[in-house]
Amino acid sequence: MLKRIILVCMVSLLAVATANEPTVMLKQVSSDLIKQLNSNKDEIDNNHSLVANIIKKVLLPNVDKTYMSKSVVGPYYWRSANVDDRKEFIQEFETMVTNNYARLFSSYSDQKVTFIPFRGDLSKQTKIEVKSLVTANSKSDFKVYYKLIKGSEGNWMIYDFSIDGISMVESYKSQFAPVLSDSGMVGLISDMKRHNHKE
Repeated sequence: MLKRIILVCMVSLLAVATANEPTVMLKQVSSDLIKQLNSNKDEIDNNHSLVANIIKKVLLPNVDKTYMSKSVVGPYYWRSANVDDRKEFIQEFETMVTNNYARLFSSYSDQKVTFIPFRGDLSKQTKIEVKSLVTANSKSDFKVYYKLIKGSEGNWMIYDFSIDGISMVESYKSQFAPVLSDSGMVGLISDMKRHNHKE
């Protein structure tokens, strides 16, 4: 289910968004991703690292990696971790998510995506949700929601996304919870390193 969430949310990023500030950001990200992928399409199938580098360059600057990481492990483990462990977790989590995206890009098949315009005064919001509908085929529609947080400079950053109510952050949180309970942040980081090294 987690892979399905990631794939459909990435498909949604490859769609044309309506013109308000948060969706304009998503539109720009999708446009840049398409441009980079198309210009390297002859190499992408057999070059995992190339796709990963495109994601790091285009998508990740628009993701609040610290807030997402904090949300994934929960406030207790985040507060109890030292600064170095937090930095290391963010790095390994970024690698894990990037590798998942890179593997799943080859499954994109031109789904239709419609964004629902955000209703409300953005100047009074610090967190918002951008909703979209993905039509994969004539029989399957998916509701894809993006959660964004306003950065210190007023820019909107992605910190979570969900499909039909299933959150990426919550999915990773459930996946990490047993390891955190058994061996804390240090144990989780070690597990993530082993996993990422296999990629």
